[in-house]
Amino acid sequence: ARGGASQVTSVDISAPATEAAMRNFGLNQDLPAKGGGTVAQCRHIPVAEDAFKFMRDAAESGEMFDVVIVDPPSMANKASLREVALRRYTELASLAVQLVKPGGKVVLASCSSRVSAEQFFAACQSGARQAGKSLKDIEE
Repeated sequence: ARGGASQVTSVDISAPATEAAMRNFGLNQDLPAKGGGTVAQCRHIPVAEDAFKFMRDAAESGEMFDVVIVDPPSMANKASLREVALRRYTELASLAVQLVKPGGKVVLASCSSRVSAEQFFAACQSGARQAGKSLKDIEE
């Protein structure tokens, strides 16, 4: 919203997290937004739903966004979950690139300490390729 977005959709499986996002959005209404105006001019759509389901449904319906930020919780809190986490990162990247408008941005994040940066980047690139797209590293 501060970046000048006209609409922000926040997706989290946790209803309390979505409620917190709504409260925080409300607390920031008077802050200036890029391009003039304030955060209050941005429509906030909170969605309490599994992000995988939301993204699949949005992709199937042709919904597109200027920016897609994917910041999941840790998916590999132990080494035995590394491969599962990598498959899920691949799927998230594939879904994310399907939802971004041409010229838009996809931001993918990981906080899984058992997954190296190289493994994470490779999984994201693989997911983008599966969707017929490519990713460009902007910053690590």
